[in-house]
Amino acid sequence: MEPFDSLYRQVNDLDNIPAFRVQLVGLIFQHLHRLENALDNWEKDHFSDAIVALGLNVNSKQQPTNVWLRLCLIDLEKALTPKELRNDRNFRPAPSAVDRSYDELVEKLDSISQRIGLPRD
Repeated sequence: MEPFDSLYRQVNDLDNIPAFRVQLVGLIFQHLHRLENALDNWEKDHFSDAIVALGLNVNSKQQPTNVWLRLCLIDLEKALTPKELRNDRNFRPAPSAVDRSYDELVEKLDSISQRIGLPRD
């Protein structure tokens, strides 16, 4: 996806990691809100993985680091892949992701948001 090309370039700038995290949180919130009532298992699984990867980056003892941010971007891009372009032949969502609700995803992301210093909405 074209918008992700810029994000993949930005993730390499270790001096900009704090601002990049803020940008990712906003992007994930934006797309979660847009899909709130229509999240399918594919989207829940990949949004969940993206949020977990972002959290691992924030909590990493070695800072600055971009390793988990790269995985976050990959999962976010997959979450936003249109149904007709998905390669889901071998896709098996994690049971925890299938049972995860929109509210749980937002709550987890909100926790990360607070950890990086963003105010609550």
